[in-house]
Amino acid sequence: MRVFWVFILLLIVAGGAALGLRMRSQSPGGATTPISEPPSARAMPVATDTRTPEPPATSVGTDRVAPKSGPADDALAPVATAASSATEPPRIEELLPSPTAYDPEGLSTSGSTMILREVPVGLTSDTPGAPAAEVSASAFALPMSERFPVERLFPAKAERTSDGAVMLDGRFAVPGSGTVEDPYRLSWDLLVSAQETYKPRLGQTRLPQRVAWLDGKHVRVSGFIAFPIASNNPQELLVMLNQWDGCCLGVPPTAYDAAEVKLASPASPAQRMSVHGTLTGRMKVDPYEDQGWLLGLYIIEDAKLVVDQ
Repeated sequence: MRVFWVFILLLIVAGGAALGLRMRSQSPGGATTPISEPPSARAMPVATDTRTPEPPATSVGTDRVAPKSGPADDALAPVATAASSATEPPRIEELLPSPTAYDPEGLSTSGSTMILREVPVGLTSDTPGAPAAEVSASAFALPMSERFPVERLFPAKAERTSDGAVMLDGRFAVPGSGTVEDPYRLSWDLLVSAQETYKPRLGQTRLPQRVAWLDGKHVRVSGFIAFPIASNNPQELLVMLNQWDGCCLGVPPTAYDAAEVKLASPASPAQRMSVHGTLTGRMKVDPYEDQGWLLGLYIIEDAKLVVDQ
């Protein structure tokens, strides 16, 4: 009998323990949650914002109206502006400066925009309709060769200075009269300036009038000289702005800073050994191109060479 009552007592204790465990697993609101249910599956309280949302701000410069939330907002009214953010952006043509022409008198600026002016060809004080600002008492027309029609030239302006020199485009002073007795004395700056408007490879095919004007004139120019290496009795040479030995040393010339020279008589041994001298002869402006590449521009014929001692 004792065994029977002990067994009954154990069943009562086990039942009480199971009832207590079940009560501990219940939720605070009375709903029970299975023990095996993962925490992520349990219902979580959702926070609710009971505040009244503020009206969106009014965009400045647009035609939108700020919403009203009450009588206090009656003072808000739509403000119309003349400039609207919805306007179209400027076109690229409007951002670029307007096309301009070359100014023989030099460049002038206004703010950040380059302003260039074009002076008529052969401007004189007798030119009908010429602007008074462009005419001076010393201006004269440059006599041109028939080899260069006007449409192939970029216009220039010529004036006589007080010492009798020719001032070209207000930049280059050329002393002399262009005769055998008094040849024009040229600077390399004037000859090299042809590259400003004459670049056949880039489609620029108009010679500056101030350079083409020299065609057929007697000129004098000083510079470095180079004879053909393999010739024993040379009668041709190059006169250049920069020194060049014809092979390896120095700066090879371009068509703008060199002239081909044809001597009136063969060079002497002393002349052949010199590197610098002065040439006097008849100038020929003769562009020589090959598929757009300019290979030659200036020639001096019937020349005489005086070398530096």
